Amino acid sequence: MQLRRIYLALCIALAISGCGDNTVAPEPAPDPKPQPPARVAQITVSPSADSLDLGDEIQFTAVLRDSAGNTLTGRKVEWASGSPEFITIDAEGRARVIKNNRLAASGAPEIRITAASGEQVGEARMHLHVHPGSLLLDLPGRILLGRNRLAGATVLDGFGWPAGARKPSDFSWSSSDAAVVAVAPTGEISALRVGKAVITAAVGGIGRSDTVEVVDRGYVLTRLGTLGGAEAIPHDLNDRGQIVGRSRTASGEWHAFEWLNGRLRDLGTAGEASAAHALNNQGVVVGMSRNEAVRWVNGELRSLSVSWQPTDIDEEGRILLYRNYPSLLLWERGDTSRVGAASPDLYVWYSANGINASGVVVGSALSRTPSAVAISAGRLTVIDASRYDASAAAINDAGQIVGHAGIHPARLVLAFIWHNGQRTSIGPLGGTETRPKALNEKGEVVGVATNSRGEPRAFYWFGGRTTDLTDLLRDPVRVLVEVSAINESGQIVGLATNGSTGAREAVLLTPE
Repeated sequence: MQLRRIYLALCIALAISGCGDNTVAPEPAPDPKPQPPARVAQITVSPSADSLDLGDEIQFTAVLRDSAGNTLTGRKVEWASGSPEFITIDAEGRARVIKNNRLAASGAPEIRITAASGEQVGEARMHLHVHPGSLLLDLPGRILLGRNRLAGATVLDGFGWPAGARKPSDFSWSSSDAAVVAVAPTGEISALRVGKAVITAAVGGIGRSDTVEVVDRGYVLTRLGTLGGAEAIPHDLNDRGQIVGRSRTASGEWHAFEWLNGRLRDLGTAGEASAAHALNNQGVVVGMSRNEAVRWVNGELRSLSVSWQPTDIDEEGRILLYRNYPSLLLWERGDTSRVGAASPDLYVWYSANGINASGVVVGSALSRTPSAVAISAGRLTVIDASRYDASAAAINDAGQIVGHAGIHPARLVLAFIWHNGQRTSIGPLGGTETRPKALNEKGEVVGVATNSRGEPRAFYWFGGRTTDLTDLLRDPVRVLVEVSAINESGQIVGLATNGSTGAREAVLLTPE
């Protein structure tokens, strides 16, 4: 009995040890649900409100914060420039101010740099600063006694580019002799007494001075009239005071005209239209009629039997004809010959503008760049090559050549007179474009230039001084906006705008 009890106890003990604990353990609690990253509530971009200069490089930074003001890191930021034509920025926020000619026209534009992350955008605003380097003064080289006019200036930056528009009142003005020329703070000039005074303009730490001469003699203006239509355009003038050009008739057609001693007459046409382009001192006129080159001799129209355009005639009756070809035509006593250049860089003529007594032809031609050129005896001389615009406008018998050349991409057009390899600048009228049109044997030059307000004005240049011809007109109502020729007496033909009606009129200026 005792053994049986021991045996049962052992069995129970073994059963308990073999089966172990049958209690079910509780399942572990699940991990907490991950919270979404804090949303970007604010982006601060720096630096801000600083000014930048051309060529500057700057590192922008963006600080991201949540709604509680906590700084957020590791977020993707997308950078952008609001004015990529002025300033570029890469994916790391490195920005660079680039040189662009539009910056000149914009002055000091406001630039916006943005940093975006998620739905939020931050920005920095600043101005691009253009350092002024020099001034182009809009002053009368000469002005009639008793006249008033507004002065002005164009600011060029350190690169020589126009640095934005400025009002005359933005400058500080002074006169070395206010009894001769007075200048008001607004830039208004008054010619009070015959003599000379030095006028100075200053702005932003730079200044420039020029001499203004008050004179008591100017030009008498004569209106040429029309052939019955609304307008007339003069093209050339000889030493006799004979003027040729084209005019609208009463029916609206363009007809070649001749003006002499106050009388305007129709030169006629072989078709529906005609135009007179040039004449010599013998009164032989060349032009176009019915798409043919023609000449008028003693008023009689004669065909040259070619469709090329005549542009000039010399005293021997040789006629220069041009098309957009590598060569030109020279008509002489019924025969034509080609004028070309023995050059591997064959030029295509854009324009043939003049011929002198030695047979030297000037104009503009294109090879790799637009160039002001002269050609003589088959030899081509490049006077000025420009990436933007260049042309030789006229030549006199002494071999003096006037023309212009553009500076790209600043869009400055500068004038020059060239002789025997020496080049002299023709000063502007305060604006960015100066284009000579003609000169006489004395070296007096006329052309068209813009003033500081961008308005076209006819100019006269001689002896290193440029004058706005309007400042010398006895007629206070008209503004001379175009010129085409000057003769040995100093008479000038061109177009004037009537300040009362706005009409453009063909006019002759005769010096007093």
